[in-house]
Amino acid sequence: MDPKMDSGVLQPGETLEHDYDLQKDLLPEEVVGIMDQLLCYETAWHEGYPLSQNLFTSVHLDRLLWPEPRILEEASFDRGKPASPMAMMNRILRAYCLALIKCCDRVIQTVTSRDYYEEEDFSTHTYNRSLLTQIDEAEIQQELSHCWEWLVGELGTQYNISNDLRRALESRLGFRQTLLSAMHQDATEPLNALDPLWRVTATFLGDMKSNHTLGQPVPEAFSPKLQRRLASTVPPRPVVEYTFDEAIQKMTLLCEHSLETIQAIDIRSSSAAGLLSFTWAFASHKPQPLAYPRALLASFIFGGPPEAFSSVLQRDLEELVFTEDTVLDPLNWTIEMSRSSLIPHDPRALIAKTIDDFLARISQCYAYLWSTLCQNRCRIRRMLCHSLREFDHLMADAEIFDNELHDLSKDTLSNPLMTWTYYHKLRQVEWVVQLGFEQEIYQPDELVGMYWWLSQIASSRYTVLEHILPFTRRRHARFAKKKQLREASSVGRTVDYVDAMVKEAKGTALLAGCLSTLYALLHYLKLLPVPERPYSAPALRYELRMKPFLLTVEPPTPPPFEEYRQKTHPLGDYDQPSSDNLSRSLKAMAADADDAVKMAKAEFAALKKLGAKAARCEAVEDAWKKNIASMLSSCVAAGIATSTVKAACSAHSGISRPPSLKVEMPEAWKRYHDWWVVPKVIN
Repeated sequence: MDPKMDSGVLQPGETLEHDYDLQKDLLPEEVVGIMDQLLCYETAWHEGYPLSQNLFTSVHLDRLLWPEPRILEEASFDRGKPASPMAMMNRILRAYCLALIKCCDRVIQTVTSRDYYEEEDFSTHTYNRSLLTQIDEAEIQQELSHCWEWLVGELGTQYNISNDLRRALESRLGFRQTLLSAMHQDATEPLNALDPLWRVTATFLGDMKSNHTLGQPVPEAFSPKLQRRLASTVPPRPVVEYTFDEAIQKMTLLCEHSLETIQAIDIRSSSAAGLLSFTWAFASHKPQPLAYPRALLASFIFGGPPEAFSSVLQRDLEELVFTEDTVLDPLNWTIEMSRSSLIPHDPRALIAKTIDDFLARISQCYAYLWSTLCQNRCRIRRMLCHSLREFDHLMADAEIFDNELHDLSKDTLSNPLMTWTYYHKLRQVEWVVQLGFEQEIYQPDELVGMYWWLSQIASSRYTVLEHILPFTRRRHARFAKKKQLREASSVGRTVDYVDAMVKEAKGTALLAGCLSTLYALLHYLKLLPVPERPYSAPALRYELRMKPFLLTVEPPTPPPFEEYRQKTHPLGDYDQPSSDNLSRSLKAMAADADDAVKMAKAEFAALKKLGAKAARCEAVEDAWKKNIASMLSSCVAAGIATSTVKAACSAHSGISRPPSLKVEMPEAWKRYHDWWVVPKVIN
């Protein structure tokens, strides 16, 4: 028999049961060592490994969980044996283990309450073990408090334990106590109260790291044999081992990311655009947040009554197309529809009905978009492709609702609902393309086409914003002229926001166009590696890259392959250019790219001058500034590359490839809007 396939196979001299004595008195050093090993296994579980490969290899946890305890007193290390006074060190370890199990139960409840994908995010399988779900958390907190009081009290000082070891045990009990409190979301308490709990939890982790060397490992307290007891058809798997430093680092990040999610509570009530910026920045962290903080963020976004999230959608409409517009006047919803066919309906009631119908139509796909941004990075791109299809279907309905509004409200942006829907759809198309750069989906020789497509999408988004901006400015001027200061201030913030998005979209289009031209130049100079593809064709590769947009999204519609090829091959085939004077043509292309990158740099500089507040990124101002700096750095790098190519083309007339020129490709793409893959061109 193969032990890898049959969990019942025993080696010669091996027994089915572990031989660890759970009733023996533990030393303080051993308790610290076991606690630290449990933290390493807990970290592996948060990383997505199943419990059978980490925490469920603990003999102590196994005894507490099986058979399932009905009351807290039954969860003991000496179950099934004559009762005996439990040594204090064993009691401290028991309290720590009980809190650890309850924390795992809280994590599973939070993650499963939101959208998650077990095959790639998180393993919720408990193998028929109940993680003390029926036990009141207050009882476990009381056990922790009793152990804490014993450590810091007179009895603890009389016990034969050094001060350093006492502080080590205190920090571990304190960590588990505050973590359990932070993971408990009490509906009667404000969620902002979690802020200090997460901060204190991270502080305890720092203390644990400083005194980790005081612990003594107890490897016999963990046994992979326990996997044989679990309700699973999967053969035993190797135990996942993390070093303590790795565990501390990952758990500290979990605390920091969980602390950061609390900001979403305040942002949700103030600005939909600000909440979107915050969520996108949160998802862009490197390393990316684990499943629990992402689920926590989603619970804060969607938490509360249904109308709480509905207000986010209504606020999104208001911030972009309906700022201080009578269409969203709360008074409209206080007027009832006429019940008599002889009395015409009040236009304000009809406006309210139209908006309600539109919100009901879009609410599901809008919520799906927010749920998408709370997933892992790869899953975001895949789910955005599905979201695009829903927004595409919404375009036709938005046009119908706009026709109804047109006759009811005269002082409103033309086609506001369709404009709003189209803008969000274009932004999602950009995200899909940009995430393709980040995840290294495109080969170097495909970057010409993908940057060209990104430039087209950004230009379309810029056009939509240019449709909104003049109307908003006129409305602002009208309110200012009438001395309506509150309304003028509100519309003024929208003017700044739309203006910031105009500059960001225009800069994106120009820089993407520059990079598309730059990569085309490198192709003509035969400086880019082109892999052999004996079983591929350019038209099929184009269909593959454009599939998320070609088959589902209209508009924007990717052009036919022949038109696309003409745009990305301005001088004909890369191997056989059609230009009579190749050097002059390449020099002209380089000059166009150089002009484009200069204009892009000016747009990003203007965006930086407007500030994070105008862009509705106050909550992520540091990340926003870093993003702008990376954009400007990309412009500088692209300018240097185009200037180098331009100079080389001037020095070598009639060239097919300047012999002194070489290209260094970046090793990997970057994150959070820093998607520009600029090659380094060297003389």
